[in-house]
Amino acid sequence: MIFKRFFLVCAVAAVLFLSSCGAQEAVTTFAPLPDETATPNPTPDPTASAEPTVAPYDGQYNALNGLPISDELAGKRAFAITLNNIREAQPIHGIIGADLIYELPAEGGVTRIIAVYSDTSAIPSYATAIGSIRSARDYFLDIALGLDAIYIHAGGSPQSYSDIKSLNVDHFDGVAVSYPFIYRDSSRKSQGYAYEHTMFINGEALMSYAAENVKRTERKTDLPYIFADDAVPDGDDASGVSVKFSDYKTTQFTYDAESKLYKISQFKGEFADGGVGDPLTAVNILILKVSAATVPGDEAGRLSVNLVGSGNGYYVSGGKYTEIKWSKSSRSAPFEYALAESDEPLTLSRGVSYINIVPGSAKIEFSASDVSVGN
Repeated sequence: MIFKRFFLVCAVAAVLFLSSCGAQEAVTTFAPLPDETATPNPTPDPTASAEPTVAPYDGQYNALNGLPISDELAGKRAFAITLNNIREAQPIHGIIGADLIYELPAEGGVTRIIAVYSDTSAIPSYATAIGSIRSARDYFLDIALGLDAIYIHAGGSPQSYSDIKSLNVDHFDGVAVSYPFIYRDSSRKSQGYAYEHTMFINGEALMSYAAENVKRTERKTDLPYIFADDAVPDGDDASGVSVKFSDYKTTQFTYDAESKLYKISQFKGEFADGGVGDPLTAVNILILKVSAATVPGDEAGRLSVNLVGSGNGYYVSGGKYTEIKWSKSSRSAPFEYALAESDEPLTLSRGVSYINIVPGSAKIEFSASDVSVGN
């Protein structure tokens, strides 16, 4: 009897144990209720995917091209270098490093370039050569003087030497003096270049020499140029521009809408930098009409080009062009530009300007698609 009761008790306990285990197993197999144990979705952070905030630039701007420049260089005098631009002397080296470029007529229908640099050491190390450099003309001095720049050349006309002395122009003459930053490139001679096309400048050495040997390195002239981002003129289409200096020399500009720059060509080909091989470009094209004539009795046929006074011209940027007026009150004053229609000061786009100084009779053409407008 006792054994039966013990067996019954054990049987009941077993049933209760199994029932309890089964209930527990059943509960744990259910998915948890969403409102009790599920992890809630986080609230999206509206700033999580936003672009990082870029602080506006509050540094110095280059007075030559409106681009950012270091505090150290902002008020320094630039270097204005005369570069050889005849067909036989191509390519020009180091011109892509220039902040401002002038093309001017010289005797015989050729042109020369005055490239202006705020920092010649900034040219890539594999293109530290600048040149070839060539001789001065008296009206070339007006460019350097107007910018309060240090002028560099290789020889010069009798009138230019006379003016350099009388005007006390700060200059380096690679023909008259042996400077540590000016050298002859012997490889050019072996390539068939004439001797006068072999003089070059080492840009890094120039900066070092000038820092120690130029008495006044701070610019005293306030340049009047106004710059803005994409200062496209309100004018007619100018996707192409052709500036004919003479029967020998025409410079052409072709607008690239993607880069917003004008690609420059001459001598029926791309105007490429001989050091880096890249094509020369500019964001602004200016064309200044001036009076020019052959100097009476000059056996070399040199020109008298008057850059002092005022005249008409064109401003080209962003695929458009408009008429402007230019003025220069003295040889040591900078060029100033105004809109022809309103006389308001001209605003330039930030970047390199290529300034064509042409005789008033020069042929200038603007094109949009297949349409050309001649002047």
